[in-house]
Amino acid sequence: RLELQTIEYKTSLDKSIDNDSQDSIIDLLIILKDIPMTYELLKSTLIGHSLNNAKKKYPNTKIAQLAKEIINNWKNKCSKPSENNQFSQDSSKSLSNITDEDGNINLSIDKSNEIETKTTVDIPFDYKALLKNYSDGRIKIIELISSHLRADCDDEAAKFLSFCIEDAVNSKYDNEADKKEYKDKLKSLSFNLKQNKVLREQVINGSIQMNDLVN
Repeated sequence: RLELQTIEYKTSLDKSIDNDSQDSIIDLLIILKDIPMTYELLKSTLIGHSLNNAKKKYPNTKIAQLAKEIINNWKNKCSKPSENNQFSQDSSKSLSNITDEDGNINLSIDKSNEIETKTTVDIPFDYKALLKNYSDGRIKIIELISSHLRADCDDEAAKFLSFCIEDAVNSKYDNEADKKEYKDKLKSLSFNLKQNKVLREQVINGSIQMNDLVN
């Protein structure tokens, strides 16, 4: 399936970025350039975070140029489908949540056109495939944040949202999970989510975007 294939590409790209394997990064970006990307695929694989990392780590290089080109291409092609599978005004509006003002892909949950609920969220279940490549430390952090969110949503929603939060923080610090900034940011978020019910509800119903939460 294309989704599983894209997840494999994301994993390889993340490893290449960590290992500073620029030739491998370029090869993977060339492959990703030809993938028929969709809004749903962006959400379920979080591949956009990896492209953002590559663009930020290698500015003014062929890598940054390729990543930017792919992001712009996906921005033009991807939109959340309406109920009749056509691009309505509402679905076009949701496209603004895919990229930020700098052209980075924002893969947080878009709930602006959905009925608010405290118990469930739209979950791409294949996110669990990514967890197989996570360190024990990252898994423990996700479980900790999940325990706080579980006060206001179901277990599956809490796990997925916690995954998204940790992934956003990890992406912000270029996948260097041993950085002090990474640990301090997640400690702060964990404390605030535990103490602040309003913040938890904003995360659950999507009224606060993941990029805004971690910045």
